[in-house]
Amino acid sequence: MLLSLLAAHLATAAAPDAVVLPTQGVQGTVSVALAPADIRARLADPVWVRTVSGTTTTVTVKSREGSCVVSDYVSPAGFMTVKYTVRQCPTAQGVKSTLVASGDFSTYESEWIVTPDGAGSLLTYRVHVTPSLPLPVSLITGTMRKDVLAMMTSFATTLGPPR
Repeated sequence: MLLSLLAAHLATAAAPDAVVLPTQGVQGTVSVALAPADIRARLADPVWVRTVSGTTTTVTVKSREGSCVVSDYVSPAGFMTVKYTVRQCPTAQGVKSTLVASGDFSTYESEWIVTPDGAGSLLTYRVHVTPSLPLPVSLITGTMRKDVLAMMTSFATTLGPPR
């Protein structure tokens, strides 16, 4: 009986997932063991997010503007290294990042949305990027989907499923 209840609970928890959106962005989701308030507090630190997400991106905090953080990002992206600066600000549901400057992107916007999920949280990450170089949309969204899925999987492994 207990085993079947545990199996049913695990089946309802969101496994790491990433899909391409009609807007040419990508959305990833994952359920984790941390409560919404705890995960929102951790998401406010861009360095923590990159550390737990398992990416090779480096993040350097440049300044604080009220409750927002401005950070430089350097990320290996296939045959090149991408550099950009974003402003990350808290929202009612999580955090939102917007592009400040980049020679590599003409647009960059990402958002973390945190909602209760049993004893834990459902994390939703949305990202939309337009590169400055003329690259095929399918290449951009395919690469982003792969990277977001790897990040969601790392969050699930590091933070564990809701209990």
